[in-house]
Amino acid sequence: MIFQKMEYFTEYTSFVQESCLRVLLFRGANKEILNYSNQSPYESAILAGNETIAEILEGHKDDDVGKYTCRENFPSKFSYLSKYS
Repeated sequence: MIFQKMEYFTEYTSFVQESCLRVLLFRGANKEILNYSNQSPYESAILAGNETIAEILEGHKDDDVGKYTCRENFPSKFSYLSKYS
C-alpha cells in the first residue's frame, strides 16, 4: 500500500515538474543560465537522470515563447495598478 502511494507521488511530482518547466519556458525563462557549478539546466537534468526534463529543455526553441499581455482596464478595486500598464 505504501509503495503504491509513493509510486503515485513520484509520478505526480514528475508531472508537476514538467508542467512548471513548460510554463517557465513559455514565459521566457532563460534555459542557458548557469548554476554555481557552471552547469546549464539541461546538463543538470542529465546529471540528475531526468531524461524527460532534459528532452523538454533540448526541444524548446526561442520562438516557443509566448507574449505576455496585461489587461489595460483594471477593475475599480485594482485601480491603483493602472499606472503600471
